[in-house]
Amino acid sequence: SFRAGIFFDSGEAKELSFAEMPPALSAIIDMRIAALAFSMIIALLTALFVKEYPYYDGEDIPQKTDFSLLIKPIKNKPFLQTIMIPCLWTFIGQIIGNFFTLHLVENVKMSYTLISSAGLISTPMILILTPIWTVILKKRPWVKTLAFALAGYSLAYICNVFISADTQYFYFIAIVVGHLFNPCISMVTGNLIYLKLPKDDRTAFFSFYSIASTACIFLGQTVGTLFVQWTPNLKFEWFGVPVCNLQLTSFIAAVLGLLLAAYTYKFSGTIDMTSDTIE
Repeated sequence: SFRAGIFFDSGEAKELSFAEMPPALSAIIDMRIAALAFSMIIALLTALFVKEYPYYDGEDIPQKTDFSLLIKPIKNKPFLQTIMIPCLWTFIGQIIGNFFTLHLVENVKMSYTLISSAGLISTPMILILTPIWTVILKKRPWVKTLAFALAGYSLAYICNVFISADTQYFYFIAIVVGHLFNPCISMVTGNLIYLKLPKDDRTAFFSFYSIASTACIFLGQTVGTLFVQWTPNLKFEWFGVPVCNLQLTSFIAAVLGLLLAAYTYKFSGTIDMTSDTIE
């Protein structure tokens, strides 16, 4: 990504642009659309052709190959309540979509090289903080800790709102704050599906979770796109910083992130997951 930023800043990629869009934005949009389409196709094919093999317990169990397997996860309320957390977090993150990068380029006038340099910060932070969060999660309840991590990451979204041409340092503050909590979020949400996963028909439940996650990506990007489309003239100053509709997508994500953190904390009161429950 860092090398790509240097390439786009050099102006050598002008011939790759479509219509009147900048070449980098063209590439970002094309890659996003291609990745989304491919992931949705794979998810749907996985669900439509799912085949549940019998678990051997000394008896002959008939194989299940009908579409009722796709409906079964919907009837499992504890499972739905659990996967709602990672699915909604995916939805929230996608609301910002490509608009954050567009704001940095068009309004903040940041170079692609500077934007992509975030990866140079992210990698060492993840390497350092992942072992620290591992120790914390071994001693603290997982779901309750996740609630605090989601609230902390929402602060990074709020920092995004205050990024302007005169306050570019907020961009790096947002990166640091986000990566302080991201390892915890990644580890816990990656395991939440197992918290209420039933013993039977697990293939169907995994397929349902895959479809739900993909749907949340699409819905999140749709909500963000519609908001930007419907509010082209929304501009004002907040604490001396000019704010437009592109920045407000991050504010929406922050508010929803805090609400999700509250739901997660409440959910942790009913069931909590510690390191002893996951191998």
